Amino acid sequence: MPSSNRPSDSARTRLSPEERQRQLLRVTSDIIASDGVDNVRITYVVAAAGVTRPVVYKFFPHRNELIK
Repeated sequence: MPSSNRPSDSARTRLSPEERQRQLLRVTSDIIASDGVDNVRITYVVAAAGVTRPVVYKFFPHRNELIK
């Protein structure tokens, strides 16, 4: 029985690794544009992208790599 807190499978989309990396970069770019580079936090990227911390760290092992 699915949990009521999880979206249905039809509402979830798995992105390819390339698409996911582009999404994370786009979200980071939006944060930098609106709040500045000093306000880029992994937790903010996670929330804006709708992913988990391990997903971000899979593509960007350090915050500085994400900002580059």
